[in-house]
Amino acid sequence: METINYNGRDLYIGSIAESHDMIKDHMLAHFNLNEPETDEWFLRFNSQVKEMNNFIELSKNKKILFDIGSQFGSFSFPFISTDTSKRAYAFDGGTNPFLTTTQIKMINNLDNFYPFNFLIGNKNEMVNCFSESLQSLAINGPDKRLMFTIDMISNMYDIKPDVIKIDIEGCEYQALLGARETILNCQPMIFIEVHPKFLLQYQNSIIDIVDFVKSINYKVLDLNNNEVTDYLDILSKEMTDSNRTVWVPNN
Repeated sequence: METINYNGRDLYIGSIAESHDMIKDHMLAHFNLNEPETDEWFLRFNSQVKEMNNFIELSKNKKILFDIGSQFGSFSFPFISTDTSKRAYAFDGGTNPFLTTTQIKMINNLDNFYPFNFLIGNKNEMVNCFSESLQSLAINGPDKRLMFTIDMISNMYDIKPDVIKIDIEGCEYQALLGARETILNCQPMIFIEVHPKFLLQYQNSIIDIVDFVKSINYKVLDLNNNEVTDYLDILSKEMTDSNRTVWVPNN
């Protein structure tokens, strides 16, 4: 069986991933050592490899991850690595991501990895969505999925995350609204991929994102761990569909 090394731990990827090249490509994207180093902006806000290296280093002493938009576990598995004291809770509304990560959990006996198959947002109800092979998006579409807030999940299961990762294709502000209580109470480090162009699909904007950061008294770091003091300007200048930063409590 094929394996991928996640931060020092080889995991069998399972038959679902083995038989789908597109799934494997997504699983390996953050570990692509051939990723071209282009310009300063790319290395500060876009590089998936730098994002992953940053995540592994900054979260090494953390214990509980909420992986929102977990897809195929690219962040959850490096987070737990070989440390049985760590726990990763992975949330994704897509069918293939859930089936794939559940299979990986079972064949590798991962007792500290918990995959969930629903959307994360600002509601606790069934919502319309649009599903494709790699994900489900919380935009108006022909499908329906359950959506829950992080606050409800945290309160219901009494889980206090010290790391949150968010990558949900434009629905990030909705997820943040539904996680406000948890963020204020737990002060987690937040690894977030903001999608400036996709926010509009949810009637949100980059101003909402920047205002939220201020409201929780966090500061923003780029992928070089330097503070971003002009976050609104940075997001407005982003030419791709992904801007990657780290948010940390401002204390």
